Amino acid sequence: MGDKVTDIEFVLFYINHIDNPCSFEHEGKQVNVRPVYLEQAREILKHHNFENPYAKELLENKPREYS
Repeated sequence: MGDKVTDIEFVLFYINHIDNPCSFEHEGKQVNVRPVYLEQAREILKHHNFENPYAKELLENKPREYS
């Protein structure tokens, strides 16, 4: 029996990765993956049925912060 991840846990995972993104080196330059996580957050907001409206609101606010 697996543990179900709550909306808030799911959103906090993304928020953490948006605020503290990893980076990698490509062709001698550091590439920040924040834009990838921001795009994923936007897609999640379009398609995920949130049970917790506060979690949805948290995730909605994060892309605005980096716009």
